[in-house]
Amino acid sequence: MNKFLNVFANFTYKIAMFLLLISAIGTAKATPTYNLVGTTATITINADADEIDDTYRDNPTIEKVIIINLGGYNYSIGYCAFQYCSGLTSITLPVGLTSIANSAFSFDTGLVSITLPVGLTSIGSGAFLRCSVLTSIILPASLTSIGNNAFQDCIGLTSITLPVGLTSIEEGAFQNCSSLALTSLPTRITNIGVHAFQNCSSLALTSLPSGLTDIGWGAFIDCSELALTSLPSVIKNIGGSAFQGCYNLKLTSIPSGLTSIPISAFAGCYGLINITLPSGLTSIGDYAFSNSHNLQEITILRSYPPTLVTSAFLDVPDTCKLYVPNLAALDNYKNDANWVAVFGDRIFVISGETTMPPTPPDVGNWEEDDIDDIDKNNPTLEDGYTLSFKNIFDRDKNTKFRVIYEIKNTKGRTIYKRETITSKSELEATTGEDYLEQEFHLRASGNGQGTIILTIKDMKGKILSTQSKTFEVKDIPPRIISVKKKK
Repeated sequence: MNKFLNVFANFTYKIAMFLLLISAIGTAKATPTYNLVGTTATITINADADEIDDTYRDNPTIEKVIIINLGGYNYSIGYCAFQYCSGLTSITLPVGLTSIANSAFSFDTGLVSITLPVGLTSIGSGAFLRCSVLTSIILPASLTSIGNNAFQDCIGLTSITLPVGLTSIEEGAFQNCSSLALTSLPTRITNIGVHAFQNCSSLALTSLPSGLTDIGWGAFIDCSELALTSLPSVIKNIGGSAFQGCYNLKLTSIPSGLTSIPISAFAGCYGLINITLPSGLTSIGDYAFSNSHNLQEITILRSYPPTLVTSAFLDVPDTCKLYVPNLAALDNYKNDANWVAVFGDRIFVISGETTMPPTPPDVGNWEEDDIDDIDKNNPTLEDGYTLSFKNIFDRDKNTKFRVIYEIKNTKGRTIYKRETITSKSELEATTGEDYLEQEFHLRASGNGQGTIILTIKDMKGKILSTQSKTFEVKDIPPRIISVKKKK
């Protein structure tokens, strides 16, 4: 009896195991079927959510890949699936593809073109890295994400249409795509990542999306054909070297939201001629505008000088002028050692922003008895309008001096201020006439009474001498009174 029961139990166990195995087979996930004949690989999608693995990775003999999806399943191409298939020239991707993983087609140096089907939503990092002969690729409107370095070093890529739903160009996405001739970017893009378009020397954008807020480090470095005339007003951050070497950049202003211009941001931008910097700017970094050889005028709307590294304007023409908002700002900038080191006496007030004197008239030659020469023994400005600097030279051995010539009205408001840097020999040769022509001219421009202040400083800003003189219009020669102020 016991023997019978043992045989029966053993039989029952085997039946149960057989039924369990059949059940498992019936419910197991199907996987793609791979078939390689000669140089053609055929992959059949058998179920929903199938992923093509790296079965054919590093196979240089494959020239053609055909993917069959008769069931209309969703599927994906996995990590490194076709990496280093250097002989691959053609691939057919049917509808149902939802994602392409990292490095899926990287280093496929024979792939010339590819069409990605509708329904694809993401392309992974380095997916087409160094597909060096890839010339064109069609991206579907459904695509919302392109990973880091996705098309880096695709040096043959000439055209690509980016989908409207794209909101970000990630780090290095098109780096070194030297043939890429994009003329526009999708309007929803808010971020352009680090090195995103670096060395895209054919990139011909004339504008950037209006909602763009961030441009990463080196994003457009050496994009020599980039011809932007403006930046989006909402930009908050620009990375270092963002536009370095963009020879054709033609910006005329920097957006008001920027508080910092970082290292080399606009270095080597030969197309910059006149540029306006915003009032909120607080710092300008190393080499920010260096080697911008055609820069002629910089207008800065901030009254207090931003922190400046003197190399920021390295090799900018020494004729480049700086314009500031008002007379108070002029004083601030001329008392900032770094700004003076860069611009010297080429700092001026913006035309029309404050009361400035017109161009001095031709006053002709003055008679000797009209104006006295320097009385080198007299340290004050006397009624005879003599000027003296001898007391300065007796106690100071500097060879360079800063001369500040200022006129204030009866309320103490500065109506004119001019500062120059001059040598000892030039200062010793100065006569009263050099200053009186300006004095007469300024009085004739409508300021009936006031005070002239002449200050001499050394190059470190230490005051060596201050002289002053009150004046009235009645002191002016008749021919100068007739000069009218320009509108």
